[in-house]
This record gives sequence, structure tokens and C-alpha cells, in this order.
Amino acid sequence: MKKLIKNISIVLLSVALPFHVAAEVKSPDNAKPKTTKIEQQQIQRMTETWLNAWNRHALDDIMSHYAEDVELTSPFVAKLFKQSSGTITGKKNVRLYFQKGLTTYPKLKLKLLTTLNGARSIMLIYRTTINNVLAAETMYFNDDGKIAKVIAHYSK
Repeated sequence: MKKLIKNISIVLLSVALPFHVAAEVKSPDNAKPKTTKIEQQQIQRMTETWLNAWNRHALDDIMSHYAEDVELTSPFVAKLFKQSSGTITGKKNVRLYFQKGLTTYPKLKLKLLTTLNGARSIMLIYRTTINNVLAAETMYFNDDGKIAKVIAHYSK
């Protein structure tokens, strides 16, 4: 049991490393390292505006955070679109998915509980007003600071 707790602690620590530690990637020819850091302030602002847009059901504002080639995986994709893979791609399809979700759940609100920071990602942990569902969304960012990939998990 102690070993399991230690392993879980190590995994959590590796997930929650702060943004101010920049990740460096060397190119194959060992040229200058390229910094892949996304500024923590930028991520914090995005988190606030993303959450605010969802709570206002402002679809255009929600979509302003996503890249054109975004990929989203969620159990609700399978439920709302009757698609077994649970994955949709492209901003247009993600918009349709969000629109259907906002229509299906008109009283949906999100309450942010915490965030876990990654080198080019963030995990938002929040509760919804729909059945008090606990959610964890991991968002990966492209070089423009737009959300390029989302993996969503829900308690129910």
C-alpha cells in the first residue's frame, strides 16, 4: 500500500509541475533548443475566459479558444452523437457538439475546483450543475496558444 501511494504521488507530482519550468526540445540535428513554454499567465487568462464563456453559454466565445484542427475525446461525444469512438475532430464539429450540449443542458454551469499545469497543457477539474458531475479536462495547446486537443473525463 505504501508503495502504491508513493507511485501515485510521483505520478501526481510529474503531472503538476509548474509552467515556469520551460520544456526544451532539441531538434534532430542538435541545433539550438526550442523552448516550448506556454506562459502561465496566458493559460490562467484562457482558463478564466473559457470558464466564463461556458457559464454564459456564449458559444462564439467558447470556440475562440480552440484551434481549427482541434481533436476532442469525451464520453459525451458518444452519448450526444451516438459515436462509439468518443472522438471528434475539427472546430466545426466541436462547435456542433458544444451547441448540442448547451441545448440539451440549458442550465449547465461549471464551478472550477482546481487546475493542474503541464508544459504545454492544463487539466481543469470542475463540477457541473447537471447532477453534480465531477469533470477533469486535459487541454493541450498549439504554438498559437489555442486548444489543439482535449481529453475529457466525468464521474458519471
